[in-house]
Amino acid sequence: MKPQNPNVRYEPVNREPQGLEALANHPLRFAAREFSRANNAYKELVGIPAFREYERSWRTFLHHIERVWNKTQAISKGRPHWQKIESETTFLRKNDPLLLYITHARNSDEHSISELLNEWRPDVKAITHGKQIKLTWTEWDRPLLPITSRGNYTVQPPTTHLGVSIQTLKGKGQLSPELWPN
Repeated sequence: MKPQNPNVRYEPVNREPQGLEALANHPLRFAAREFSRANNAYKELVGIPAFREYERSWRTFLHHIERVWNKTQAISKGRPHWQKIESETTFLRKNDPLLLYITHARNSDEHSISELLNEWRPDVKAITHGKQIKLTWTEWDRPLLPITSRGNYTVQPPTTHLGVSIQTLKGKGQLSPELWPN
């Protein structure tokens, strides 16, 4: 209800749509939904203590991130400049170690029974000090396994992305627990 002040003009607030709402009628809205799902799975990977939940989130991430590309291709075929964009992206997907690994990990998950991750082996040690016992174990670093596709092509876990060391990206905070901030 508007207050009755004749000296003030009341205008409706034009709120800009946020997130996926902003893409409601955009041709890439289906790819954006998959990206959002991949982003949510990626966020889940950070801080998951149990191996099985981590593995589930990793597989979910791989599934949705590949669907982003598939849906983008489906809507973009025949559009102006698409051939160049598709060619450049395909080149990166085949030559960048991280993108290549993600693609092959998803394919391996979808089309084989190969393991994608090493299960944690804690190497628990108990050291006694009088009446006290000190337990130590190795940290779970969630190591990735080499991926073998089609039985003869093996992709090693990536150490670089777009020419930069993954360790360097971690150190600069450029690998965050989000693919894209909401």
